[in-house]
Amino acid sequence: MDERERIERQIWRKGLALTGSPAGASWVLAGAWRTNTDVLRLGESRVVRLTAVKAREWMAGNGGFGGGRMPTHTDGLTDEARRMRGALRELDPSAREVWVLRELIGLDTLGIARGLGCTREVVDRYCEAGEGGLMASLGTDMHSASNAWAGYVGTISSGDAIAEAQRLHAAISVRKRIVTLIQIAVLLSIMGVLVWFGLGMLDAQKQKESGSGHGVPGSATELMP
Repeated sequence: MDERERIERQIWRKGLALTGSPAGASWVLAGAWRTNTDVLRLGESRVVRLTAVKAREWMAGNGGFGGGRMPTHTDGLTDEARRMRGALRELDPSAREVWVLRELIGLDTLGIARGLGCTREVVDRYCEAGEGGLMASLGTDMHSASNAWAGYVGTISSGDAIAEAQRLHAAISVRKRIVTLIQIAVLLSIMGVLVWFGLGMLDAQKQKESGSGHGVPGSATELMP
C-alpha cells in the first residue's frame, strides 16, 4: 500500500466513524477528492476539517448519523453496539463530532482544535457534553457500549472503499457537468430571446422613424407647390 492509498483509507475510516455508515465514508472520501485530488498535499488538520465538513453534509442529506437506517452489515452488531448507535444519533451533532474524533478516532485535543478551527476549551466542552449525553442515555453501560460500537466499526472492512468512492466521485462529476450544460443551454436560450426581442424593438423603431419622415397634414412639406 503506497502513501496515497494509506491516506485515502484514513480519510475513509474517519468518515465511517463520523457518519456511522460505509456509504457515508465513501461519500466523504469522494468529497475530499473534489476538494483536492492529490490527498498527499493535505495536512492532518486539513484532513480532519474535510472529513468533518463532508460528514456533516452527508448526514444532512441522509437522515443523520448512520443514514437514518439500521446497518446492513450486522456482523458484530451486538445489542450494546445498537444501543450505542442509538445514543450517538441522539447526541447534539457538535458534541457527537468532537467526542467521536477524540474517543473513537483517537485524536488529541490540540489536533481536533486545529482541524475544526476552534479552541481547546471548546473541544473539551463539547467532548464533556458528548460524554454526559451518552452517560444519560446508557448509564453505567456507556463505556462497554462504546467499546462494542468501536469494535463493530472496526469489523467493517474498507475493502473496495476506494473503488466505490471513485465511482461515486465520477457519478457526481458527470451529474455536475450535466447540470452545467443545462444551465448553459438555459442561459443561451434566454440570451436568444433577448436578442430576438431587441431586434424586434430596433425594427419597430426604424419603422417609426421612417413613418415620421413622410408629410403629414399641415406640415411644411405639404404646403410646398
